[in-house]
Amino acid sequence: TAMLIQSSGAPFDKSILNTKENLNQYATDYSKALNLGVYGADLGYVSMYSKTQDALVYLTSVKKLSDEIGVSGAFDVKTMKRFQDNMSNKDSMMVLVGLAYREGDAFLKTNKRNDISGLILVGGWIESLSFAINVNKTKSNENVKRRIADQKQALNSIIKLLSQFETKGDYANLIDALKDLSKVYDTIEYKFISEKSETDIAKKTTTINSHTDVNISKEQLDLITSKVESIRNKI
Repeated sequence: TAMLIQSSGAPFDKSILNTKENLNQYATDYSKALNLGVYGADLGYVSMYSKTQDALVYLTSVKKLSDEIGVSGAFDVKTMKRFQDNMSNKDSMMVLVGLAYREGDAFLKTNKRNDISGLILVGGWIESLSFAINVNKTKSNENVKRRIADQKQALNSIIKLLSQFETKGDYANLIDALKDLSKVYDTIEYKFISEKSETDIAKKTTTINSHTDVNISKEQLDLITSKVESIRNKI
């Protein structure tokens, strides 16, 4: 999503990110995990715009939260050095962010901490969707609107994932908010368009031309915007 936003020509906007000043407010594993996802998305965003100093700030925030919830191995000394050595290379930074988070995810699942893994995923997803929503307000285009509209299946998967932990702490409130958001997505019209495939015998390839059209109205976008902003603020 950060790559899509940058390619749309939208300027860098630091105001749409979570701030490092909020870092010390997160007192529980629940809030720390959600915001580890948020800060990871923010790290990806600033890296796409080659904001080296900001990337260092978000990397430090990510490191602090990962240490506190017990996934410090994903951001160990070796990994942190690789980040610092590649601060000016946005492609390398995006690869490293992905690798570190996948390593953390694997560690959590191996140690039966799927709830924390799920929260990190949700935090990153909400923050990324928030990026697209903010760009849609200021520099709307069809690709950004499509990215917002296409999140229906991801949202349903996230709700299903978190529902396993509905009886734990604050999970129920978050799940209820996500289910409320899904009601708006259920009103969006998705239409599958079947088109003839193209086969290139010489190259031994077949191109599938069928696609899904999405029809999303301004009212639906406004509702999604309002509900995502509310969820993000609570996070």
